[in-house]
Amino acid sequence: MKSAVSFLISLLSVLGQTYTAATRNPVKTLGQD
Repeated sequence: MKSAVSFLISLLSVLGQTYTAATRNPVKTLGQD
C-alpha cells in the first residue's frame, strides 16, 4: 500500500507542475518544455 500511495503522490505532483506550467505559459504546449 505504501508504494501505491507514494506513486499517487508523485503522480499528483507531476500533474500539478504540468498544470502550473501550462497556466503560466498558455502559449507553450506540453511538447515544448
